[in-house]
Amino acid sequence: MAGDNADFSSIAAFAAAFSPDNGSGPIRFNRKERAFVLRGVLAKHWIEFSLTAVGEILLGCSNVWKVTVISHMFFLAGQRVASRDLLVSIFATFVKLVVLRALGLQHQLAKTRLRGKIEGALYLSLCQSFVLAPDSLHTSSSLSDAKSNLVSPYVTSLFEVFTVAASLASILGSFTLLSASIGWWAMGVVANMLFFSALSEWASRRYKMRLAAQQRPRTLHARIRDILPSMCSFKMLAWEELLFTVRAGDNFDDHTSTALVTAAASLKKMAKSVGIYLAAWLSADSGLGSIHAISSLQLTATSCTDLISRVGVFAGLYQLEAILQSKLALSLPPVSASTSAPFLLAQDAQFRRVGQADATLCIDRLSAHPNQVIGVSGPVGSGKSTLLLAVAQELELVSGTIRANGSMAYVGQKPWLMNGTIRDNILFGRQYYEELYASTLHSCCLDDDIAHMALGDHTFIGDNGAALSGGQRTRVALAR
Repeated sequence: MAGDNADFSSIAAFAAAFSPDNGSGPIRFNRKERAFVLRGVLAKHWIEFSLTAVGEILLGCSNVWKVTVISHMFFLAGQRVASRDLLVSIFATFVKLVVLRALGLQHQLAKTRLRGKIEGALYLSLCQSFVLAPDSLHTSSSLSDAKSNLVSPYVTSLFEVFTVAASLASILGSFTLLSASIGWWAMGVVANMLFFSALSEWASRRYKMRLAAQQRPRTLHARIRDILPSMCSFKMLAWEELLFTVRAGDNFDDHTSTALVTAAASLKKMAKSVGIYLAAWLSADSGLGSIHAISSLQLTATSCTDLISRVGVFAGLYQLEAILQSKLALSLPPVSASTSAPFLLAQDAQFRRVGQADATLCIDRLSAHPNQVIGVSGPVGSGKSTLLLAVAQELELVSGTIRANGSMAYVGQKPWLMNGTIRDNILFGRQYYEELYASTLHSCCLDDDIAHMALGDHTFIGDNGAALSGGQRTRVALAR
């Protein structure tokens, strides 16, 4: 327990060093302080990280030798050697597999410990940079959201690099073993396997796409409704022959995809058999090693198509750097218990829209206290809406600070209403309290309008409030 506390303290000190506090508000790193936090974590734990990477690659290469010893056992059984030699081979194979299993479990434990250290350092770094509010981590839901959305995807991307390296090393080891057995003929065997593996993968995906397109739920009524309005246009433009040609091409693609899937399923097995017999025919002495190498390649060649998609994991490592260096405060501090503290406070703040270089809005000082009503007036284009966007933190903060204690609601100039009743649009899923609901209707001047409606607040307003006037739509959105 003492060791764990010491390690946690070192991580905390390290995270604080990479996330220096420069006062209130979100932290902005200068050029010297913009060191990537994850890069720093790896620099601190480089020994464990290196051992984990080496272990992953070695275990990936062990697939070659595991298949080799198993194939050797079956080869001896096929040669009908003495039972004593066969038992020795079986026992040796069993021991090797047990050792590999034990090494794999130890390696997985080391990866888990290293992953925990990296995640802990990233949590503390995110808290220091105000990407996560420290008080929000006391709730299990906030901690779970932070883990699933910010930390875990990028740590997973980091460990995916091990899988890519292990797969490449395993393929390289199998190819080296095969080249030592049959020489340059190994290129033909490898090309044969890769070609038919890629063909099988491509045909399978194409067949799934065709099958998904054919299984789209479309009723007979919907089809007739689509066909009838277009029939006159097809007749007028004389597109009947073109339509028949397109349908014939679709049918040909469907039949071709089905044939390729059926053929690829058998060709993949045939490719392995041809490679084995070819290796045995080229050299009877090297036939055993060739069979081992081809068996190993069969396991690793199918992962080549997965390596293409795994290349994208490197981009995830740079996305976390952008989040840590963001100048936006992504969470709000806890609400202050003092009524004298301002709800909103902005000092020397400059904002700009995303994609623009120059500042759009500058605020020397702005404060708003609880129970205070503030109105902003000005001519068209003076920046009233931009000011509200800055308060709602929808603009990029260039310099200065802005902080809000509590939650806020933003009602835009164009109200949005869902297709339902007036009460549903006002409550919007929240619990109904009669006194609060009645006072809200009175404050938004909706009680008189609802009193003149036959169904009251149970009146359906249609799509986006089509049954209401413009003023009524705005007041319903304000009441929500």
